[in-house]
Amino acid sequence: MDGRTERQNQTVEHYLRCYCSYRQNDRVSKLLLAEFTYNNSHHSTIGTTPFRALYGYDLDIRINPGRLPPVEVPEAKLRIERMKDLGSDGEKQSPHKKSSTTGTTAP
Repeated sequence: MDGRTERQNQTVEHYLRCYCSYRQNDRVSKLLLAEFTYNNSHHSTIGTTPFRALYGYDLDIRINPGRLPPVEVPEAKLRIERMKDLGSDGEKQSPHKKSSTTGTTAP
């Protein structure tokens, strides 16, 4: 292996360490993200990104929220409703919280 390949491997390993979980059991699913990041980062040896050097333009990865389709997440809506209910009930006690006056568990 030559020095350039070794350096490239070190860079990709670094990206994977940054993106993967602490168990590092999800590396394969992060390879495309590591490749994308590597190919769209500036390289001093070529004076541009590898993607631009190959295709002649840079990718525009900005997301326009107005163009995204609406996404329904029922679990998130249910959790928000539960949080609202807890907040609106004021001092609603947990079933396991002890009463400060009697020392017994509240029903």
